[in-house]
Amino acid sequence: MSYYVGSIKDKKIFWDPFKAHNPHLTICGSSGSGKTFSIKQIVNTLHKKDVTFTIIDKHGDIVGDNANKPILPITENILSIDSDKGINPLKASGFEGGMKASILSFISLLNELSSGTKLGHEQENMLYHAIEELYYKNKITEDNYKDIERYPDVDDLIRFLKYKYKKTLTGELDSKDLEPLNQLFKSKNKLLKLEKKKVKAESLEIDSEVEELAKKIQNEIEILVEKYRQYLEKGIINDKDFLVYNNQRSLLGLINRLSNINKTGIFVKNEISLYNSCVNIKSLDDEQKKIVTYYILSRLYDFFTNQPITDTVKHYIIIDEASFFMDVPKITNMIIKIVQEGRKFGLGVILSTQNPLHFHTDILLNTATKLIFAIDPIVYKNVSKSFGVDEKSFNYLKPRQNCLYSTKSFNNGKYYTLKRD
Repeated sequence: MSYYVGSIKDKKIFWDPFKAHNPHLTICGSSGSGKTFSIKQIVNTLHKKDVTFTIIDKHGDIVGDNANKPILPITENILSIDSDKGINPLKASGFEGGMKASILSFISLLNELSSGTKLGHEQENMLYHAIEELYYKNKITEDNYKDIERYPDVDDLIRFLKYKYKKTLTGELDSKDLEPLNQLFKSKNKLLKLEKKKVKAESLEIDSEVEELAKKIQNEIEILVEKYRQYLEKGIINDKDFLVYNNQRSLLGLINRLSNINKTGIFVKNEISLYNSCVNIKSLDDEQKKIVTYYILSRLYDFFTNQPITDTVKHYIIIDEASFFMDVPKITNMIIKIVQEGRKFGLGVILSTQNPLHFHTDILLNTATKLIFAIDPIVYKNVSKSFGVDEKSFNYLKPRQNCLYSTKSFNNGKYYTLKRD
């Protein structure tokens, strides 16, 4: 089953991802040029060959609008403040390298999202220790993290950090932890009383009493030293929390940063299915859209690279307005991994864009097939440079009437102008 692209001199041209150099496809075109319609046609064609899909829908217009035929096998998952399911970025991944590596990956992703709100070194350390402690409190270790079904989520993390903030602000400790501190103060007060009695005995020249008090003071000093040692081991001055969360202002800033990211409440334990799913992220802010996209990509890559090697494509990731996500290096690197390694595991990618401004060269080099619809003249140079096509060719493109088509398996990737009919 192949997708009919168009015709040239009455010869019909089909795109067959099963026979192409690789299954990856890039679609470029301005708004209204036919990108969304083509994506729907591709899905409706390929699902008949048991290909499954995950669509990341930035604008929320891919599934079932009135203007175009709906995508029959796809379920739409709308992520918004009303969602009861979402994505949990605190779920550890084998792809990332395990539990601790997943924590570091989450921290680096937050820092890549916005240069103006990067976490400071203190905040990174606080966040790392907080997530790590949450894992251990939930009995998640490097040995069993792959078997855990429900991870703590961002709400849990924020509550946990708020507890740490309250603890460092008020000196809140458990009664058991406070006992060495109480004993220390009692021993100190007793020592002060003995010293006062000794001073008084010395002034009265009562030698026997002075000698007895000196022995008691020495004994009390030894007791005080032991209590102080216990205090250092268990008390407030050496409590790990007061070493890690030692800057309340930084800690409060970290809490506010995570609260802003999680304001729609979509980063939850109960995750959406990615099987034949269109993930509608229209209602999310830009940072949330990028976090969701990264973890969808990493989940799918992690799953499929653990499947047997195959010679056919089994699943497609479709990213609407892919350029929007390419300013995040972790997302770009994730897509590069998929286009370079995904084919042998049956994983393909379709990237749709109005302007390939941020497309990495490795993505375009490893995408065997390219479709260019009518584009805005302002991006002619970008598209010409990125796709390796003569800029003059764009002058003849008309929305929904024709397109430029190139695939590496035919005439070494030369571009042809096809009539869309």
